[in-house]
Amino acid sequence: MYELKIDEENYGNLEAALKLSFPETDPATKKLEKQVKQFIKPYAFLKISAQADFQLEVKKQGEGKQATLTDRNNKPIWSAGVLNKDSLSAEQQQQFIAGIKKELRIKYLRTMPDGGELAQYVTAEIVPAKGHVKPAAIELGTGDGYALHIRNNSNHRLYYTVLDIYPDNQVEILYPYKGKEPADYAVEKNSVVIRKLAVSAGTPPGTEFLKIIVSREPMDLRSVFEKKITRDNMQSFQTLLDDLFNEKPGPAATRADISGIKTDETGIITVSFIIKKD
Repeated sequence: MYELKIDEENYGNLEAALKLSFPETDPATKKLEKQVKQFIKPYAFLKISAQADFQLEVKKQGEGKQATLTDRNNKPIWSAGVLNKDSLSAEQQQQFIAGIKKELRIKYLRTMPDGGELAQYVTAEIVPAKGHVKPAAIELGTGDGYALHIRNNSNHRLYYTVLDIYPDNQVEILYPYKGKEPADYAVEKNSVVIRKLAVSAGTPPGTEFLKIIVSREPMDLRSVFEKKITRDNMQSFQTLLDDLFNEKPGPAATRADISGIKTDETGIITVSFIIKKD
């Protein structure tokens, strides 16, 4: 009898479909449409399709044109005035691609499933300071306090990193905290860590996700964002983030593939709560 063991998990590549909506039929609009199709060609994660995740609409506005990028829920992602009527500037093109990349990155992190060998030993829970009746979804308002409980049910120490993904698609590293060492963020064997937190002022309504990544060795995701670590020294989750948030010029900026995670290195656990409208 043989046991099949998966050494690495891959959560897919970056990919998105873009619909072009150019209602005008004048020569300048045709030239602009051709330009857009041309400059997105190198980006492996982006294709043009009628069934799309994003829509780029260009309409006449005054003496020029207005370009607007929206997602499938019609939420504006990017917009710009096309003053010379028939082309986007190099800076506008970069901002357009950056808007799509940001949405794809956060979607990738939000939808990344829990897993990894270490996940079986760890549980995480949001506990509101004011108390909460289960099993309904937890709802919090601005300033409301809560605690994040991370429990380690294994017989060895585990280190933890927490990514905070806000409803407006901002993402930050909650722990390790700024100026602190990754080695300071550990859950001892058969123990629990409780971190007291509160909903930040100005956080928009929606669902906030906390993604907890546990590892056998200390892991500093800040070093990936700050470009203070080389790929040769990265753990697999750090490599994934480096692929996801890579802004290096050349082929790296246009690639779609994302590295996998070594299952024995990490465990991923996700908790969430709803932020109410004020």
